[in-house]
Formats: sequence, structure tokens, C-alpha cells
Amino acid sequence: MLNSGKTYISRYLADDLTIVVLSNSIDSHPDRFVDGIASILDPRLPKIWPVSPVVGADAAETQRVAQWLVGLAQGEVPALETLGSRRVLWEQLVDYGKQLRSLGPIQRVGLLSDLPFGDERAYIYRANYQAGVVRVEFVRAGDGRIMDFSVEPE
Repeated sequence: MLNSGKTYISRYLADDLTIVVLSNSIDSHPDRFVDGIASILDPRLPKIWPVSPVVGADAAETQRVAQWLVGLAQGEVPALETLGSRRVLWEQLVDYGKQLRSLGPIQRVGLLSDLPFGDERAYIYRANYQAGVVRVEFVRAGDGRIMDFSVEPE
């Protein structure tokens, strides 16, 4: 059987509610529908996707991420050793750089989430550009290497 879809299940235990979103496309993001469905059922339910910048976020780290995104858009892709020696991730970064370049100048970057992920940390940023907004997600290992990275339009 071919992998041809995605499923996202969100449980709200205190409210005795489970929301299941099914998609028939491997490129879809069914998790992004959960907040909308939950708010229709009960606007007080907590959001899955962070939507507001983290108050008191490390400004220096946010500036580093902004500079990194500008560099990607200019074709400056980090060396393989900073990516856990993953050639596939390096190639994805080249593609993301092209996507970011098409959005024009970066205007603002804000941290939405910074969570421990085992020995690593998972970050979500919102980057506002002249021609659009993207959600940037990446996982950084304890030694500073980028282990996973994605850019998705918001």
C-alpha cells in the first residue's frame, strides 16, 4: 500500500473531546485544521498551533535566525557539518532559500515556540516578508547542529 495521506488526532482530555482530521494528500498539513475545528466547537479550547510571539524571547537568537533566513534567501546554505551531515537537508535548504527569495525583503521574525525535544530543542518562528508570511520550524541538537528544518506558508 502506498503512503498517500496524513492523519492528525488531537485529544482534549478535560473536555472529553477528540478531533480527527484525515487528508488524502501526503503534502497536506491536517494539524493546521485542528485549531479552527476546535474553536467552532468551543472557543475556549487551547490552541495547538502557536499564534502569538513568545514574550521575553531571546532577541539575540531571534536576530541570528533572521540573519540565517536572509542568508538562505541569498543562496548562502550552511556547511554540511552544521546540518548533521545530512545531504538531503542541505538540498532542502537550497530549495527553501529560493522560496524565501521570492517573498522579497524580510520585515520581521518572531519566536512562536521553543520546546525541548529529547536532547534537542524544537523552534517555531513566524517570518514576515514583503510578499507573505512563513512558518519556520527547526530542531537544533545540543551541539548546535540543525537536525530538521522546514518552511511553510502561513
